[in-house]
Amino acid sequence: MSNWILRAADDWLIPIYNEMHHRLVQEKVLHVDETTLQVLKEPRKTAQPKRYMWLYRTGSCAEQPMVLYEYRPDRKASNAANFLNGFSGWLHADGYPGYHSLPDNVRVVGCWAHLRRKFDEAVKSLPKQNQTNTAALQGQAYCSKLFSIEKELQGLPPEERYT
Repeated sequence: MSNWILRAADDWLIPIYNEMHHRLVQEKVLHVDETTLQVLKEPRKTAQPKRYMWLYRTGSCAEQPMVLYEYRPDRKASNAANFLNGFSGWLHADGYPGYHSLPDNVRVVGCWAHLRRKFDEAVKSLPKQNQTNTAALQGQAYCSKLFSIEKELQGLPPEERYT
């Protein structure tokens, strides 16, 4: 039965995945993130806690929203470079430095949620009496304001959002 599932994936699902990948890299805005996972059994390897699942998705304005996952045994920047081969546009990512080694036709833009998390950590690290009127608190407020504006503009075409 396992061989049937593998055969069905090879014959039917991999061609669909490949077509989705081809369409995904034609978009002008993509999001990317990678996260660790533990693989319990790989040939000739012990259980390793540091394997990676990479996620690539279209932006919110895409006509055909897509999310694709790609398993990789490491976090090398070449994984993203290989997957994004043919992509030219805006890549919305966290602060992983590997994304900044992508070709010049890929413009990496930061994630405000990741930035806000750093402001949150900075505020929480201070004693309660020292938390008021800090740059970290101002950063939190700025991010919250941006998130509020973004929520109001959700669903509008990119040109109107830009304006």
